[in-house]
Amino acid sequence: MAAAMGRQKNQRGFTLLEVLISLVLLGLLFVALGQGLRFGLGAWELQDKASRRSESLEATDRTLRLLIEGMEPDGDGTHQALSGRRDQMSFIGSLPSAAAIGRRAEMTLSLTNHGQLVLRWRPHRHEKGAPPPEADALLLEGVEHVDFAYWRPAASGLKGGWIDEWLRPGLPGLVRIHLQFGKNDPRHWPDIVIAPMLEARGGV
Repeated sequence: MAAAMGRQKNQRGFTLLEVLISLVLLGLLFVALGQGLRFGLGAWELQDKASRRSESLEATDRTLRLLIEGMEPDGDGTHQALSGRRDQMSFIGSLPSAAAIGRRAEMTLSLTNHGQLVLRWRPHRHEKGAPPPEADALLLEGVEHVDFAYWRPAASGLKGGWIDEWLRPGLPGLVRIHLQFGKNDPRHWPDIVIAPMLEARGGV
């Protein structure tokens, strides 16, 4: 009899207070797990965005280098080799191989009012008649300011250095592109300095 009463005492259920404490602890555990999951997802999302921004800048850098390295060093009688200002530059050159329409094109690099760095181009042709239609290729978004500069080698008594305009025959020794982003934009990219191909250079 005494042994049976002892077994009943040992097998009694949880009290209401013990159940409430267990539920509170379980709730706290779920809250902690949920916060950890949200933090992990947020960190992953930020890292993913930063990675995509970096990849976009790297792709733009590569494209600009290909375009400027592919500039034709001589004009064709209608267009000079390069017409460059601080806010835009126009030239004849080779489009990257991914372009679907002819590789030789008349191109202009500039920034739109909406902060988009754009390549405007159309196939180059010598024949008379209506010019082919222009097309725009978006290179980069969220750009606050772009600044083009041109390296003029020292020649004929002129001092060499960076200038804001290039309106002379031939190509500059170097082209520098500075991209500036908004105050709250974490992106930063060093100046892009590119040497055009100058084998058939028409002069500086």
